Amino acid sequence: MPNVLLTNEQGVQEVFAVPPSAHSRFPSVWSGGTGSASGQYSVPDPPKRARPTKIGTFMRSAYLVGQLGTCDRARVGVSLVHVDHIVAQGYNGAISGEAHCDDVGHDIQNNHCVRAAHAEANAIAFAAKQGIQLLGCTAYITIYPCWTCTKLLFAAGIRRIVYGERYAVDERVEDLASRGRISIEKWLEPR
Repeated sequence: MPNVLLTNEQGVQEVFAVPPSAHSRFPSVWSGGTGSASGQYSVPDPPKRARPTKIGTFMRSAYLVGQLGTCDRARVGVSLVHVDHIVAQGYNGAISGEAHCDDVGHDIQNNHCVRAAHAEANAIAFAAKQGIQLLGCTAYITIYPCWTCTKLLFAAGIRRIVYGERYAVDERVEDLASRGRISIEKWLEPR
């Protein structure tokens, strides 16, 4: 049974376990009348809950899945969304069946770890294996996408990218966006 905090006419607050049927059996209690032996009660309005935005929800899901990443140089996550539903997610890490950076160390070339596949590539590969069409999806990514991932997203039919943090911005990505070929937006809400 849910607990309800009630305040009587003397300002004393009491907690009551209230069965769901009480609303109809004792309407005067819920409307501020004298339905109790200990005096008049009024039920406070429930606190207003700030409903998260859809963009915020999808970005938070990308941050959450990014925690699964197996390359500690960057924990990156992505949620691919179609018509307000997440259809695929990915995180950065070694390809299936191979050793993870977290376990055996990094394979660094040109200051990048090449052992790990990027989150965007993993999400697109998952969608392809499952037969999920990505045309018209939006990519919610924890960091600004690299040029290779932007090309993959574009080739998969994704034309909108929302990212959380700027990271290694590539002018080719900026050029593609400036020409209207793809939309890239910074998420401005706090995590």
